[in-house]
Amino acid sequence: EEAIAGLDPDASRFDLGSDPLLYLRKRLVLSWELWQRLQAKTLKPGESYDVLRRSFDAGFRQIRRAAAQTAKYVGGVHYVRDFSGTPNLPLTPVPLDKQRAALDLIATGIFAADSFRFRPEFLRSMGIDYLDVGLGDSQATGFSPDFSLRNRVLALQTGVLGQLLSDAVLARLLDSEIKVSAADRALTLDELFAALRASIWSELKAGGSIPGPRRDLQREHLRRIATVLTRPSPATPSDAITLFRKEARFLAAQTRMAAASGTRDAVTRAHLLEAAGTLDEALKAPMVRQGV
Repeated sequence: EEAIAGLDPDASRFDLGSDPLLYLRKRLVLSWELWQRLQAKTLKPGESYDVLRRSFDAGFRQIRRAAAQTAKYVGGVHYVRDFSGTPNLPLTPVPLDKQRAALDLIATGIFAADSFRFRPEFLRSMGIDYLDVGLGDSQATGFSPDFSLRNRVLALQTGVLGQLLSDAVLARLLDSEIKVSAADRALTLDELFAALRASIWSELKAGGSIPGPRRDLQREHLRRIATVLTRPSPATPSDAITLFRKEARFLAAQTRMAAASGTRDAVTRAHLLEAAGTLDEALKAPMVRQGV
């Protein structure tokens, strides 16, 4: 949560190193390497499985924190408190190459189809230490020892998607077009939307079935688009709504075309047709500004 606050990506807790974005990339890589080693780890006879779960959660916390901090670069603004006479102005949009690098890191590391794939036997090995969760406490009656990777990943992806498509970020991206020396040096909403679509909906081109966790993320993406089209907040920029509408039309056509492919299974086709229908309904529905 502390990583989300503010507009300057270089003013965050836990952003170590002279290049915070490079540091964040390394944190993600280290977590992935940790998970690969955990999946290859052979426990000694008598060793508890909870060591795997604790180590997995440690890596997941690092990824969650790094993802939130990386998202701050998209639409971010460097803020300094210099007075006149120095080469620094108070407000400077994050350079385009940094924003694109951050967006690519999120697209390939957080939203990609293979970002959170593990061996089934590894997921079945997520044991717990009952002393850690306090099962002896009468207040722990609602605890379940089950492990849901799907819920963990969706919560992470939903949080990052919420950051990137927040009203504040959308407004700063639109505003940055007149704060840079040339319009082509600003990250556009079109580019942001296209990058998210290509990563979240990569199966549209890849073909084949769409696994459940991917359908969860895609529904969340659809929900955010439909909400902006039907019940945008007062702070949602009008230009952003226009571009969301354009995105909805394009994505509806793409999902409908993908559903017609003979290589899809029944659940995937139903999901794609439902996605197209959701977007069609949102495009036809009257828009109601919340709080107006």
